[in-house]
Formats: sequence, structure tokens, C-alpha cells
Amino acid sequence: MKFSQLLVLIWSISTPLVVETSVNLALGKPTSQSSDFNARWDSSKAVDGCSTQTIASDCCTHTEIGVTEVWWQVDLQQQSVIESVYIIYRNEGTLYRLAGFEIYLSYTSDWRKGVRCYKDYTDNLQSMSATQNVSCSGVARYVTIYNDRRMKSKSWYSDDAVLDLCEVNVYECSPGFSGTYCRCPLNCKDASCPLPTGYCTECFDSFYGDRCNLTCPSNCLTNVCARSNGQCTACKPGFFGTHCRCPANCRDQTCPGDYCNECDIGYYGIRCDLVCPNNCDNMGCNRTSGECIGCVLGYFGSTCDQTCPSNCNDNLCVQANGVCIGCKQGFFGNTCNSRCPLQCKDNTCIQSNGHCEECEAGFHGRNCTKICPNSCRDHICEQVDGRCTECKFGFFGHAWLDMCGYCQDENCDKDTGSCLSPFANGLTDDKCDVRRTLAIKI
Repeated sequence: MKFSQLLVLIWSISTPLVVETSVNLALGKPTSQSSDFNARWDSSKAVDGCSTQTIASDCCTHTEIGVTEVWWQVDLQQQSVIESVYIIYRNEGTLYRLAGFEIYLSYTSDWRKGVRCYKDYTDNLQSMSATQNVSCSGVARYVTIYNDRRMKSKSWYSDDAVLDLCEVNVYECSPGFSGTYCRCPLNCKDASCPLPTGYCTECFDSFYGDRCNLTCPSNCLTNVCARSNGQCTACKPGFFGTHCRCPANCRDQTCPGDYCNECDIGYYGIRCDLVCPNNCDNMGCNRTSGECIGCVLGYFGSTCDQTCPSNCNDNLCVQANGVCIGCKQGFFGNTCNSRCPLQCKDNTCIQSNGHCEECEAGFHGRNCTKICPNSCRDHICEQVDGRCTECKFGFFGHAWLDMCGYCQDENCDKDTGSCLSPFANGLTDDKCDVRRTLAIKI
């Protein structure tokens, strides 16, 4: 055997066998579209094998402007088992025209009687790709790309319906694969997956992994992440980290760096990963220190971990020091642990000093420990100095020991002792202590 023959044999053995299982069914096939902007950019430009994405290259179609519906169609010339459609679109700031496109499969050229196999729902212009590799399974002869601007479903869509298709490939691959020989995973960009591994060279936006079968984190800017590990190349505003994930408890999921602007209720710390103390009112605490902003009923302290004194009225006390905000009936003091004097009226006294607000009948003094004079009517006297509010009949003055003398019915003025009924048993003068002499005329 000659050396050249041996070399050919070795090469043949070492090269993996590739069976051609799919062909671009659309290449060079008859096409049509709803209108032509001019003859240079007619419908055939999408199946001529030229995929340059500029209009000046004369590789792209261009329909008329000023209309609200537009379509492009390829005739595969026979019923075919279709698995995917690969669209290469003009990439000169025109993707807002492609957005929202639909693909229909039909047996006849009347595509409206066919079946829609795909509709684009891309969220925003930044996420819109100029290459679209979409699964579109079905049996059909005609493949139609359609766009409708009669009513825009998203504000960023173009006002007019325009199609600038630079190339449209229609494949009959097994689900999940793409490329000329249907050996590339579906989301490989440009259907490039070199042998021997078959791994994708690049992924379409929103995907990563060797086979581009994993979805990029949702907060990656423009849905772009590294093929090898899914790390975002940049984050949407308000997110951070290799995978653009804020800490779980950041309020409104906003975080300018590796920390939260604010925390959800019940959490604190720069990453909002610490839980506020249980007895914080409404679970609110200081974002930095974790100290409670207020306490639930019955607790005090910076972390509300101490119980209010048992005799606090309504179980309320000051958060800083536990001083009761009012005492239960019968108690006084900062912590309401002292009992009011026994003779306080209604068992009520002043919280700060224990002095009675009023005394029971018959007592006077700050603590109501002194007894009112017996000569006070109904044993009622002034709390401050013990003076009778009124005297019993027969008594007057402030010493409460002066008697009314000979006043009729012992009825005299409380302050002066002057008889209110000045004549009694022949006595005269203010106090009825001078006997009256009768002058008899003869």
C-alpha cells in the first residue's frame, strides 16, 4: 500500500461519520411578499444564500413603508416535515420592525388558512435579537412570516409594518437540533457546534451552557450571559452580582451594590439577612442596629425583650426604661410597685409621689392619714389644712371648738360666731350674750 493511500485511510477512520439529515429547504425556492420597496430588495433576497445584515449589501428584502400589515412567503414546492425556521434580520437599528413577528405553516399560498406555529413576545427592544432560531414544527408547503401593526401590543414596536429579511432558512431537523446536518443544539448561534464535541461556539441571547440549553438569569441586562457559566455580563438597574440577584429581602429588589437600599419589613443588616426581634411593633427595626422602632404591648427595651411591670395600666410602659405610663388602681411609683394610702378616695393616688388626689370622708392630709374634727358637718374637711367645709350646729370658727353660745337653735355664722337668729330667751347682742331689759311705761 502506498503512503498516500495509508494517509487517506487513517484520515477516513479518524473523521467522525456525519449523516446529512437536514437541508435548508428554503434556499433558492420561489418567494413572494406583500409589497416591494424597490426591485433591488425583492422577496428572493431572503433565500439567495447571502446573509449580510445591511440593506446596502442588497442581501435583504424590504417591503413598503406606511402600511400596517406585511408578509413574506416561501414555497417549498412540496409538503415537508418542518422543525425550525432560522431568520437573519437586517441589523441596522431596525429590530423594532421585526418585533412581534409571527410564522405560519400552510398547505396553500393562502397562509391565513394555515396554522400559526410561532409568535414573538420579546419584552423589550434590548432583548430583541437580529437572528431568530425558532422551533416551528409541522407539515406544510408554504412558510409565511407575518407582522401586524394595526394595533401595537407594545409601545416600542414600529408604527409601520415593515420586513427586512436578509435570510430565511427552513429546516426539518429533529427537535432540539439545528445546523446544516441537524447536529447542533437548537440555541447555538449561527448553528455553529464544531466536532468532535458538538458544543455550541456561541449561544443565542438568553441561553448558556455547552449545548445552550440553560436560560440566563432573568436580571441580566439585554438577557446576555456568559456561555460557560451563565454569569451576566451586566445587570439590569437595581440588581448586582455575577448572576444579578439582589439579597432576598431587599425592599423592591433594589440594591446599588452588594447591599440593599432598604429592607423588607422584619429584616435588617446591609444585606437584609438578619431578622428583627420578635417583639418589635409591626416587626419594624432599625436597618443598621436591629433595635426596635417600637415595642408590642407589654414589652420594653432596645430589642423589646423585657416585660413591662405587672401593675402598669393597660400593660403600657416607656420603651427606653420600662417606666409605667400610668398605674393600675391602688398603685403608684415608676414601676407601680407601691400601694396607695388606705384612705385615698377610690384608692387612687398620684403616680410620682403616692399623694392622695382626694381623701375619703373624715380624713385629710397628703396621704389622708389625719382625721377631720368632730365638729365638721358630716366629718368633711379641707384636704390641705383640715378646715371644716361646714360646721355642725352649735359650732363656729377655724379651731372647730368654739360654740355658738346662746344662739337660738345653736345657729350661728361659721366664721364669726354671730347668731343667725339673734334673739333667744331674752338675750341680745350678736352672740346673744347680753340680757335684754324691758322698759315698762307707767
